[in-house]
Amino acid sequence: MLTFYKDEFSAGCKLKPNDLNGFFNGVGCERFTDEHLGCRPLLLTRTNSDFYNDILSLNDINNIFSSKRLIENDIRVFKAGKKIAYSEISYEDRSADKSKIFELFKSGATLVFENIGRYHLPLGQFIAHLENEFHVRMRANAFLTPAGSQGFKPHFDSHDVFVLQIYGHKEWLIGNNPIELPDDMTSETRYQAAIENSEILATEVLKKGDLLYLPRGFVHSAKACESTSLHITISMRGHTGVDLLKKSLSQIFENSVEMRKYINHKKVFDNQSYIELLTNEIKKVQYDKLSTELYQDYLLQTFPVAYQQVERIFSPQELLHDSLLEVNPYMVWQAFYQGDFIRLIFDGKEMRLPKAAQNALQYISEQSNFRPSELPDFDEKNALMLCEVLYSNGYLKFAERNKLRETCRDSL
Repeated sequence: MLTFYKDEFSAGCKLKPNDLNGFFNGVGCERFTDEHLGCRPLLLTRTNSDFYNDILSLNDINNIFSSKRLIENDIRVFKAGKKIAYSEISYEDRSADKSKIFELFKSGATLVFENIGRYHLPLGQFIAHLENEFHVRMRANAFLTPAGSQGFKPHFDSHDVFVLQIYGHKEWLIGNNPIELPDDMTSETRYQAAIENSEILATEVLKKGDLLYLPRGFVHSAKACESTSLHITISMRGHTGVDLLKKSLSQIFENSVEMRKYINHKKVFDNQSYIELLTNEIKKVQYDKLSTELYQDYLLQTFPVAYQQVERIFSPQELLHDSLLEVNPYMVWQAFYQGDFIRLIFDGKEMRLPKAAQNALQYISEQSNFRPSELPDFDEKNALMLCEVLYSNGYLKFAERNKLRETCRDSL
């Protein structure tokens, strides 16, 4: 069930925040999506142990722990499978007591830095780029475990995870999935016996630079080897048919008077009549519309990286007709065509554009980079105005210098 791949293409290279192809070197993003996403674990080993250094390093964790005022939402501590109550590791003002946390770490506890991409820019950029590929909610936690220790007992998660080994080695025990595709409502306690008796698929040591993917439901546990271990887990949580059903039921309850009537418990319940009523109400629901609403809700809740926004204030660049631009790679976005306007959602916010911008927006999304003078259906003045609006709101950015050089070279 566990599939092994080897990345022999990244020797001497480091993962960049916008390099999704490099992240999947050895397997390929398309193959991962077709053969593994949501169903089949994989282990991708790399020849370059420093592959993730530009995304997160042990030194970055040291700097975060040393300089950031940590609160309850920032850090959790686990020892021998049990969570240490935050009240035991915090001051009266609810800030974390780093001395106590460090002592627990030295005694074998695992430190979990929560949602670390929100305050470490390179990792936040990479997560945004990865999320834009799959359009499901993602977040990253960092796990720092002392040598020879294990923070968690064998368990399964209700979300898929990418495991990036940042420092040291960690031995992973990977079992089968006693329940297929669990969600947040699945009680792990109910399946404890199945977890304890799960079939062992593999025992593998993740080395610095390796990548492990585990779909939700697969039992696993991990133990640091002879040195301190640091790894990131990037979790994936997407909408399911259950979410769509919940949304449709809310609409049914809102619109159906019959469904809101009291049940007369003094009479025998008419099962068949109720099924017919519910079936008729279900048939009235426009599920495609509700699915789009779920998608838009997700986009509006994405965490904005706000890439280069401050730089634009202090080091503004003049946007000209021949300026080389590109879509900001560090955001999740989508355009929805609704009647006489376009609803463009990106970076957790939305813009409304006239329908006349449809071809121009489509052109922009299909180019690696472009110039305002190239936009279809717009004269130079209106093309520049459109680009200025998109640029000022963070949807567009000036193309990187290396892309500018490549474009110049191509024109020779």
